[in-house]
Amino acid sequence: MKKKYIIIIISAIVLLLVCVYIIRKTSPIEKKGIYIVCAGDSITAASYPENLEAIFHLKKLGRKIEVINRGIPGHTSGQYLAYLQKSKILDSTIINIVLLQLGTNDVRIDTDHTGTEQFYNNMRTIINLFKSHTNSDLSHPEVFLSTIPPIVVEVPGFFNGESKRRVVEEINPAIFQLGEETHCPVLDNYALFMQNPKLLPEIHPNDEGYRAIADNWYKMLKPFIAEMP
Repeated sequence: MKKKYIIIIISAIVLLLVCVYIIRKTSPIEKKGIYIVCAGDSITAASYPENLEAIFHLKKLGRKIEVINRGIPGHTSGQYLAYLQKSKILDSTIINIVLLQLGTNDVRIDTDHTGTEQFYNNMRTIINLFKSHTNSDLSHPEVFLSTIPPIVVEVPGFFNGESKRRVVEEINPAIFQLGEETHCPVLDNYALFMQNPKLLPEIHPNDEGYRAIADNWYKMLKPFIAEMP
């Protein structure tokens, strides 16, 4: 009788283990969350990161995606580099993807003016800082770059014709070159606004323009995220 009970218990345990195995094999594997950091100046600090997160939630890609806004209004590449070095945000943040857009304030004609070579060096250092960040799972962030929008209006004391020229002939070419050198994909938001001028009435986009930036980023990131573990 005792032997019979032992056989029943063993059979029940085996059946339970088989059921657990089948459930695990047939259930979809839950993928880990993704943390996207948007780094830049006031164009980043505005609403495009919020819009981007809303798009990800709407599209339901099967995993949690959190978009973190680290835009600082008024920052040049040099000021943002100093912010990264002093704030220590990299020490306490999980970062899987970085969206980096800087350069608009670097073409100003006041004290924020930054030479192209210095801009290039600042950006390269920023990219290296992000890429060298190590997450708890020993992974490193993937960095994506963006060209900056055109300067469509002159603002006395801040932006003039020289600012417009530098965006086209110096800053955006430098960003494409940085992309090649550091193996970072480049999103052409300059082209976005040249093709849709109503989205950029002044130095900053309008609400529709910020939504367009978010949609542009989503289109670039979707296939990349689909391949992430």
